[in-house]
Amino acid sequence: MHQVVIVWLLQTLRSTTPRLQLPSATACDSYTLPWGGSVNTSGAYSNTYTNAEGCDSMVTANVTINPSPTASVTPANPAPECNGVPIILSANTGVGLTYQWYNFGNPIAGATNPTYQIPGNGHKKYKVEVTNSFGCSAFSNVVDVNRLATPNANIQIVYPTDNPDLCVNINTKGWVKLRGNGSADVPLGYEWKKNGVTIPGATDRDYLATVPENYRVRVTNLTTGCSNLSPAVTVFDSCPAKEGSINELPQVVLHVYPNPTDGHFMLQLNLNDQVHGEALVQVFNKLGQSIFNETVPVTDGELLKEMQLHAADAAGIYLVRIISRGRVYTSQLVYQH
Repeated sequence: MHQVVIVWLLQTLRSTTPRLQLPSATACDSYTLPWGGSVNTSGAYSNTYTNAEGCDSMVTANVTINPSPTASVTPANPAPECNGVPIILSANTGVGLTYQWYNFGNPIAGATNPTYQIPGNGHKKYKVEVTNSFGCSAFSNVVDVNRLATPNANIQIVYPTDNPDLCVNINTKGWVKLRGNGSADVPLGYEWKKNGVTIPGATDRDYLATVPENYRVRVTNLTTGCSNLSPAVTVFDSCPAKEGSINELPQVVLHVYPNPTDGHFMLQLNLNDQVHGEALVQVFNKLGQSIFNETVPVTDGELLKEMQLHAADAAGIYLVRIISRGRVYTSQLVYQH
């Protein structure tokens, strides 16, 4: 509006007026004068015109120049992070400053604080517009946010196929074989959890679940260090409780020690009765293959068996199972070389 008024006044001045005071002008950083030229400091600026009759006329413009604020973002080059990890950007601060954050040139609704937390899936280009009390604004440097490759995480029920029932049939009763997803492109690591608690030593791709609980696996990309936690798989036991079953004898516990073991360990099972007889002792590797199958004596209701794994047996999780008088007792063993 000032420019329109000024042009009209200048046209009038050239024909009639010897002296004219133009409306005051306010600008950020610099101002272009009506007669040409740019100024970057406040002051009264004048120019002389000669009208059609040859008379000189003076024009004066009072200009106020206000500074724009500094605008910067730190970190300027944030290190790449895994998906799901938030990244915090910070703008410069000062009295009277206000802020608006942008992503890909679009204002982010509600992002008007000096700091901005990029969500776990946020990426690419961010910047901030800083405005001072004069109404002058400036845009910061553009920050590129990059994300590291994060693996998928899911569990396949290998055996019984797609059935997490501990009691499908006599061959599978006692365990369900779970398997974390693999990758042909990157090396992956595994950490199994039962009811949200990490299972010591359970770091293989496969895991034999022996009790009805919720199981999850954390899969880690060993190149980037990024990880993801799978949805839970609920393992259950549909076998009905029978008279004399283990469900009626919760105090009976199979002890395996030391655990973890270097290969030499003891099995101890107290049946809380004075029975003499035999029990079947079985040991399975992580592939579900039997590596030990032997009948051992039970004396005065107690089974005590010294065991030794072979050096050729792979380190990892093993399932120990004892069957005595129709009852099944299981435990897991961690074998460390």
